[in-house]
Amino acid sequence: QADPALAARLMRIAHSAFYRRGSPARDLRAAVCLLGLESTRRLVTAFAVGQVFRSRHPAVQDLYRTLWRRSTRVAAMASILARPVPGVDPEQALLGGLVHEIGAIPLLQRAERYPALVAERPLLERLLAGLGPRLGRAVLVRWGFDEDLCRLPEAVGNMEFEPDAPAGVVDVVVVARLHRDLAPGTGPGEEVLDRCASWRKLGLSRLGPGASVELLALAEQEVAELVRILGGARTPVRPGAG
Repeated sequence: QADPALAARLMRIAHSAFYRRGSPARDLRAAVCLLGLESTRRLVTAFAVGQVFRSRHPAVQDLYRTLWRRSTRVAAMASILARPVPGVDPEQALLGGLVHEIGAIPLLQRAERYPALVAERPLLERLLAGLGPRLGRAVLVRWGFDEDLCRLPEAVGNMEFEPDAPAGVVDVVVVARLHRDLAPGTGPGEEVLDRCASWRKLGLSRLGPGASVELLALAEQEVAELVRILGGARTPVRPGAG
C-alpha cells in the first residue's frame, strides 16, 4: 500500500516536463512503469530526504525551510546542467543537489536542545558552514549512498575540485550552486567561472560563460516545476508537518 502523499508526488513528477514521455500515466503503477524502478527508487529517496528537514522549534524550522529551498533549487538546476555532460545521470545530479547540505540535520537537531544557540542565528549558520560538510559525508555514508554522493558535502564548495578528473556529478552540483546564488538572469561572471575547475570540465564551458545561464534560463519553468514538486517553493510549512 503506497503512502498517498508519496504516490501523489510520484504521479506529479511522472507528468512533469522532466519525465514527460508519450502518454501520461493514469495511476501509480503506470507512473512507476514510466519512470522505471531505478528512477522511482531515487525519487522516493529524494522525497524521504525532504521529510528529514523538519522541526517543531519555529526558529530551527525556519532554517530548515531555508536550507531545503536552497537544496531543491540546486537539485533542479543540477538535473538540467547534467543533461549534456557525458556519464552524468540527471537523476543522480538531482539527488546530489538535495543532499549536499544534509550535514545541517544533525547539527540543528542538537541545537534544538540549546535555545540560546538557536537564538544566535549568525553563530548557528557559521557552525553549519564549518561543521556541516564533514557531518554531511558521515550521514550519507551511514545511509549507504554512493561514494560520489558521499563526497558532495565536503567537495561542493571546492573551486578546484579534482581539476584533472573527468566531469562527474560533484562538478555539476558545484556549478549549479554557483548559479543558484545569483540574481535571476545573471551569470557568475567569466572570472568566477574560470576559477572553477568543475566549470572548466563541463562541455558547456567551451561555449563561454553565458552558456549555462542560457540553458538554465530556457529551462526555468522546468526548474520551477521541479522545485514545487520537491517541496521547495516558498509556501508556509507547519512545524513538524510531513
